[in-house]
Amino acid sequence: MSKTIKLQNAGVRALHQMSEIEIRELVEKQTQQILESIPKEIRVAEVNSVQLESSLKQAADDGVWAQWTRACCDKRASIEDFTDPANAELGISSPDVERAVHQNHFDSNFSIKQVTEEASLQKIKAGGK
Repeated sequence: MSKTIKLQNAGVRALHQMSEIEIRELVEKQTQQILESIPKEIRVAEVNSVQLESSLKQAADDGVWAQWTRACCDKRASIEDFTDPANAELGISSPDVERAVHQNHFDSNFSIKQVTEEASLQKIKAGGK
């Protein structure tokens, strides 16, 4: 089974205010720095994607939650036991899309969800209580 490294946005700028290109650049830069900092005799293993998501504070403040998931295909040489992620692992759940574009996985998925229930926003602001 493959694994996803999950990260939470702690930056000043909310994810839903950034373009996918800006998020990609941010994550790629940080991922490269992390991989380069690991000693050569140690390797990351069984990871095939990275996920960056909004913090709960950002969701509560803005009423919007965003998540960007990207396959680490371009880093496969640095990852032991790398396997291509399935679409479901990237958050793409439509087999019709797979058939239409003739591929079994996408490189990335960027989704934005609006929190519309006031009670939910209040609960998030209160720390989930």
